[in-house]
Amino acid sequence: MRALDADDFRGSKLGLLLLAIVLAGWAWWMIAADVPQYEVSENALLNVDLDSGTPRAIADFPARVARRIQPGQPAVLQPSGSRQSVGAEVSSVTPEGPFVRVTFKLDANDPPAVTTRATATILVDRISPATIALRALGRNNP
Repeated sequence: MRALDADDFRGSKLGLLLLAIVLAGWAWWMIAADVPQYEVSENALLNVDLDSGTPRAIADFPARVARRIQPGQPAVLQPSGSRQSVGAEVSSVTPEGPFVRVTFKLDANDPPAVTTRATATILVDRISPATIALRALGRNNP
């Protein structure tokens, strides 16, 4: 009994406090962090519009993502075989059967001289990890 009376549980209290701080930080991150959500298409073409002389790009995305892509969203295009990327903005979204054709306005000062294949990545949303987890739980339940 003397041993229990003499022990003030200082180590246990510090460990519990440290655990509470870590759990509070993790909970804050789950709710407050913004995780970017992207849609990617490997079927993009970079070219120069012959009518206006402005650089543009066109990409086809699956029709299921049409509601997530809106004009004005930022995008990045990476030409095949190149490490450089070109900033862009979605200028129009047009349904084309099983695909959605997305036209981009490029930010590049030096347009590509020839038509080039590219990968298009569009930032469609920023959501918290908690939202991602809740969406994943909802998909598994009928």
